[in-house]
Amino acid sequence: MGYYLSFGSGKNNIYTANPNCGMFTIQVKQADGTLRTIAQSVLTKDYQTHETIPDLMSMISNGRLDQISDMTERSNLVLSCDNIELNPNWTGHENQEKIRKMYQDFFKEYLDRFSELDNFDPDKVIIGQGYTDLVMNVPEVINNYLPLAPVAYSDKTHRTVLSLSVKDTAISKNQKKSKIGEYQEKIDIEISTPGVSYATFEDTLSISYIETTKAYTDSQDSITGLHNMENGLIAKDIYNAHHSRPNMSIKYTDNTGKVRGYLLAYEGNKDEAFPEFEDFLYISDLATDKTAKLPGGRLMQGFVELYEKNYLANGSMMPIKSQSRESSSYMIIQTQLSEIGKKLGVKFEVLENGFVERNGEKYFETMIVPVKIR
Repeated sequence: MGYYLSFGSGKNNIYTANPNCGMFTIQVKQADGTLRTIAQSVLTKDYQTHETIPDLMSMISNGRLDQISDMTERSNLVLSCDNIELNPNWTGHENQEKIRKMYQDFFKEYLDRFSELDNFDPDKVIIGQGYTDLVMNVPEVINNYLPLAPVAYSDKTHRTVLSLSVKDTAISKNQKKSKIGEYQEKIDIEISTPGVSYATFEDTLSISYIETTKAYTDSQDSITGLHNMENGLIAKDIYNAHHSRPNMSIKYTDNTGKVRGYLLAYEGNKDEAFPEFEDFLYISDLATDKTAKLPGGRLMQGFVELYEKNYLANGSMMPIKSQSRESSSYMIIQTQLSEIGKKLGVKFEVLENGFVERNGEKYFETMIVPVKIR
């Protein structure tokens, strides 16, 4: 599920492929009718953490996700500009003042409209200082703002950042109001299983924390790591959106707001282990915080609920492929599959294609095939 973007520098390709990144530009129309960009910023949704970004970057690069467990608790998010770069012809004081007001005007209106929907702090925008050409004359604050899906290159890595307040911004009568298009959020099927919600690229840090510090402490070979996990979450979200396929990946959150487990699943096709199946639903990972009791069962309930609503209810008898750990998910299949089938009005046949061994434990290749009960 990869693709190559053949334009721009490497870092711009990374921004383009990361759904947590947006691009804000200010352009002027020239005499010949063409548009020229005079200011630009890469935008990200950020957590406000308890550590400075340089310290967090060191922790992440050393694989110490156990040191940033506060990432797993979703707080208010902050809209951030990686920096503000200006066209060299627009760096004069008068032009800079106009551009600063445009930033304030636009983001005030944007946050007025969307801060509640996206859980943003409605009063401010954070701006990185690396290669920022615009003189802002705004307060510097400690930089503890980390993107939900971290980027490989950033200009917002200094110990301090700029904090642009939009709370008291007043748009003058002679100033044109920013044009922000209407936004219609895609509505996924509601999940009724308690504590279960959709898992997306925005859950990169909390899911990686579970994987690396809680779920596979006894099976290090099973750990993919933060960057591979992030790439997988981004890829499946882009893949689902491009092909109009349902999101089948979910997480379990306890009553304190902490993520305690996750199940990652998406549609696949043409697997050599089961060549007779053209398409199937692939459960790539199911992992939980072993100190919590509910996550595994709730995640299975949530997955079964979505499977029924997205597939069986629409007449699709989509088979389910997984690589099941002998001591956990494989046991669930053996003990609960018959009962799950009765509730859904189908019978499940389990096909196996051997196993692989990691750290002395077996992982079985299985294809679960639903058959209508006559």
